[in-house]
Amino acid sequence: MVVDEHYVIRIPDNLPLDACASLLYAGITTYSPLRYFGLDKPGMHVGVVGLGGLGHAAVKFAKALGVKVTVISTSPGKKKEAVERLGADSFLVSHDPDQMQVAMGTMDGIIDTVSASHPVLPLIGLLKSHGKLILVGAAEKPLELPVFPLLMRRKIVAGSGIGGIKETQAMIDFASKQNITSDIEVIPMNYVNTAMERLVKADVRYRFVIDIGNTLKAAYNLLALWFLNLSFLFKVCLLLLDKNIHGFYSLVVLNLIYLVLSLLGTQNFNSILYLNLNK
Repeated sequence: MVVDEHYVIRIPDNLPLDACASLLYAGITTYSPLRYFGLDKPGMHVGVVGLGGLGHAAVKFAKALGVKVTVISTSPGKKKEAVERLGADSFLVSHDPDQMQVAMGTMDGIIDTVSASHPVLPLIGLLKSHGKLILVGAAEKPLELPVFPLLMRRKIVAGSGIGGIKETQAMIDFASKQNITSDIEVIPMNYVNTAMERLVKADVRYRFVIDIGNTLKAAYNLLALWFLNLSFLFKVCLLLLDKNIHGFYSLVVLNLIYLVLSLLGTQNFNSILYLNLNK
């Protein structure tokens, strides 16, 4: 494969390809606004709305940049995951008015990763003067944006997509130094329909990665086994027609040994197939 060097991302050796793949989307989508809007200074306080594929990446990058991170979610059950496993400093339940009131005016910025329609006024209230609410989730319906709270304290509501090649490479290099990867579940191709059903239920932590290589290998092995059995039956017929009983038994034993070894995963299809076809 020949690729234009301007569109290639170099992946450092210490980043596993499966756990790194999602960084090319979720990683850059959250890393870019943290850098671009200046929410990357140690000691700053950044909120992350939503703890899914984008949200968990935002928490990891923000923590690695040295900022204080508060996860804001509608699901109280995600607090342990956010604080104990991902390292967030605090957790807010967005529909708990008491928790939200205590946190009013405390955040320098918020990365909002939620793609469902939701009120942004409570989030704007969490910002300090000159604070920034950055939307990276694409809501299907237009959000209601009250202007007065923005005017009074010079707050900003902005959006951010992904990033260019240069910034994506910088993100990957930063992830390599900080040992940041996406939390993934590797699945075979034949699990895709089930994975889609689980996605609807939000039953994934936090990205599915399809293992195409091993899926194709399994399909190749199945095809090779079918071809081998076909050749075996053809040779059995020839040996029986020639009344070559000794050859018949030898062929049966050879194929039984092959079958056992292939089930144990210790035999190469190409070499055995070649041996069998040339017997």
